Amino acid sequence: MTATPARPLFSVGLGFALVIVILSALTALGVRQMREVNAKLERVVQVYNVKTQLATRMRENLRDRAILMHNIVISTDIWQKNHLFDQFLASGENYAKERAQLRSLLQTPEEKQLMDQIDAVTVINQPVMFDVVEDAMSDDNAAALALLQTRAIPLQNRLVEVLDRMTRLQREASQQAAQDTYHEYQRTRALMLLLGSAAAFITLLIAVVVARRTERQTRLLENEKRKFETLFESNSDAVVILDDHGFLDCNQATLSMFGMRDVAEFLATPITGMGAEHQGEGGEKADAYARRHLDQARRDGHAFMEWMGRRSDGRLFPAEIALHAMQLEGRPVIQAIMRDISQRKEAEAAMARARDAALEAVRTKNAFVANVSHEVRTPMNGILGMTDLLLRTRLDESQRQYANALKSSAKNLLAVINDILDFSKIEAGRLELETVPFDLRRLLEEVCGMFQPRASAQGLDFRVRIDDSVACCQRGDAYRLRQIVLNLLDNAFKFTATGEVGLTARRLPGEAARYRLEVYDSGIGIPAAKQDKVFEAFSQADSSTTRRYGGTGLGLAI
Repeated sequence: MTATPARPLFSVGLGFALVIVILSALTALGVRQMREVNAKLERVVQVYNVKTQLATRMRENLRDRAILMHNIVISTDIWQKNHLFDQFLASGENYAKERAQLRSLLQTPEEKQLMDQIDAVTVINQPVMFDVVEDAMSDDNAAALALLQTRAIPLQNRLVEVLDRMTRLQREASQQAAQDTYHEYQRTRALMLLLGSAAAFITLLIAVVVARRTERQTRLLENEKRKFETLFESNSDAVVILDDHGFLDCNQATLSMFGMRDVAEFLATPITGMGAEHQGEGGEKADAYARRHLDQARRDGHAFMEWMGRRSDGRLFPAEIALHAMQLEGRPVIQAIMRDISQRKEAEAAMARARDAALEAVRTKNAFVANVSHEVRTPMNGILGMTDLLLRTRLDESQRQYANALKSSAKNLLAVINDILDFSKIEAGRLELETVPFDLRRLLEEVCGMFQPRASAQGLDFRVRIDDSVACCQRGDAYRLRQIVLNLLDNAFKFTATGEVGLTARRLPGEAARYRLEVYDSGIGIPAAKQDKVFEAFSQADSSTTRRYGGTGLGLAI
């Protein structure tokens, strides 16, 4: 009888022990299954990520080889051709190595079939590419260009198409593997819930513990899945996860960009160790520069910055970084997506150097034209002076007619030289305006008086209206103002056969002395589409007008 009380206790203890065993087995099974699922997911993502990267790099090598072939064809420098040819061979070796690595990783018949297609096209394409390069290296650029366009480029496009299909196949296979892994997780979770329900009637406490553990494991698995999917989807750029304390994780592209061996080495490096000591155009300290943009990303949700990165061997390279704020495992983190922009910066620098060289060439040209025009104008003045002296001597009618024609031609040539000299000074930025007192009304009357005989000779009505508000005493460059009015009136008379030409001058309202001068005519006019063109140097509205009416096309430009 004394043993009877121990039997229920023994039974309860045995049952409780059984529950403990079941729960322990449940926990151990769940942990092991989840670890296997997680490890499988990691393997799937890593394998397909490597295969996708290899296919992407093969595609990039194809693009580089096409660019190098084109550059070899169009290059005229034998040294540059040899340098480009070496790069072409190196790119081919990289392509062959990556193709061999990719073939060793392929498993499914679809992958192997695509790789067979790549090999078949490569076998055809390889001799064609070398024929193009051989023709170009032999200076037969025409044949090389024809072969490049007719055969090499179409074969390159076929290779790129097959590689795109290979990349798409890898992405689809990765997604399918992720789904299969997720289904395994669902089955594991269902088994755990079933065993938990069987043990729940004995002890609610143990069931709660198991449920919490299951929930925690589920959350960890979901976070791991999301992290790997994010890294997989953005594998072409470097992706880094970081918080206030430093880096948390990165993808393979990040290690390749910075030349590091593994993730542990990267995570152990501080932010300031990833770039130059000073960043940005203002030379801000790297730590302060990074903190400022990280704070902006936390505040606005995103930020963008340029960063001068440092590889593990000490070499610097420019990069652009997009920062995005996000939640990971219930805590705020920053996702940084980095891209190496070395090639873009080099292209921008080359464009800037070309622009500076062009500007320097323009300045040199303008200075040369200004100097030459000045040197030519001096003997022209001598010719005019000697012509005047000749006309004062006793000449017969034919001689005087020849001398007058010589004087008229010399004046016209001197006017052209003066226009070229003025335009060159303007282009070179060496034209200086005077500020001296002059009589505006008298200047306008003198200019108009010069055109009265021409108006009578052409049978034109020349109307001049100078308003009483036009004051006599002004300050400015009287010579340049006279030059402008003369050019405008000369054009008006030149392009007007019948009708009238006129000049009006009036003061504009306001306290400051501002005047409006207008020249008008009833001539051939200027089409609306050509009105901007006539103000360009050495151009007129119609090229035929130069032959019919004469002129250099510099008057309106000046």
